[in-house]
Amino acid sequence: REITQLQPMFGQSLSREQALQLGLGDRAVRALMTQALLSEEAARLGLGVSDDLVRQEIVKQTAFRNNLGQFDRRQFEVTLQMNNTTEDQYVAGIRRDLLQRQLINALTDGLTASDTLVNSLLAYRNEHRVASIAFISEDSLPAPASPTDAEIEAYYKENAKRFEIPEYRALTYVWIQPKDVSGSIQVSDDELKSLFDQQKAELDQPEKRTLAQARFADRAQAERAAELIKSKNTKLEDAAQEITGDKNSFLVLENTAAKDIPLETVRKVGFELPPNKVSDPIETPLGWYLIEVRSIVPAKTASFDDMKQRLRDEIVQERAYDVLIDLTDKLEETTMRGTKLADGAASLNIAVHKIAAIDRFGATPTGTPGASDLPHRRSFCRRPSA
Repeated sequence: REITQLQPMFGQSLSREQALQLGLGDRAVRALMTQALLSEEAARLGLGVSDDLVRQEIVKQTAFRNNLGQFDRRQFEVTLQMNNTTEDQYVAGIRRDLLQRQLINALTDGLTASDTLVNSLLAYRNEHRVASIAFISEDSLPAPASPTDAEIEAYYKENAKRFEIPEYRALTYVWIQPKDVSGSIQVSDDELKSLFDQQKAELDQPEKRTLAQARFADRAQAERAAELIKSKNTKLEDAAQEITGDKNSFLVLENTAAKDIPLETVRKVGFELPPNKVSDPIETPLGWYLIEVRSIVPAKTASFDDMKQRLRDEIVQERAYDVLIDLTDKLEETTMRGTKLADGAASLNIAVHKIAAIDRFGATPTGTPGASDLPHRRSFCRRPSA
């Protein structure tokens, strides 16, 4: 990832050796060490992040929005594919970042920068400079002499790489996805009913609440904020901002189940408190809290009719992977016997795709993408010739 981020600056030519010389290896190791340490500490404190909070964070990313400014699932999948990242990897990364942010905010709450640092940053950011510019027109200079053949040949030899035409290859490939075989998979109602009975406890939806929580450094701060709310009818977020001076001390957990709240005291109070009421100060391992219930979604018992389609989709998805594995094994056996890929795929009713010319970055000679749906385009296009 470090190399990929810097490649645009080097014209896609940054090698592994150059990356190591630039210190990217050490930087990557330090980042991994920091992530591991923060994850260990978060686990020790019993912190967690709900699925709803992860979903909110993903939906906020502008890279996944369409022209109307709305989250676009297709745009989300394309962006992840272009970055060689799976959805599970990306979701895990977002969950880890939110967890670490929660931990770091708790550790840095109440810290202030020294006057020396503040004044230095202020002077740097507000610094102004006056510059004089002299413009020399191209027309005011004599035209250079035409280069000789020897000079042209020498320049070509020194810059031969700039005049190379990239290697292009013609590709024949097959790409089978679960959706390609799911239509042939049948699931009986008896199977669905049996699965529903097995998973009923998991399918029932627990009560969920939207909890607003404000964190304070000590009991005194929490009590002052509670008094502001009580005497002046101040909103919880405004009271937290006024007392702590930190906007990150306030957080809203949207539609969260009790099991997804890691702090036991917060969980207990949050799910006993009536709506639109602020709790008394609560002491936790991460500081003092005030909690407010903003909304409640009652628990819901799952019915077979409501869950039938979802269960069917899950079974079809699972069996589709089994079918894909079986088809892949058969195709591999066929090609190992000397049959061409296209012929072997045709015998198994697998669609065959062809690209007349494509380079290692997935582009055609005209510069356009060879195909819009290539799987992991860069690694796919760098396979050795068959």
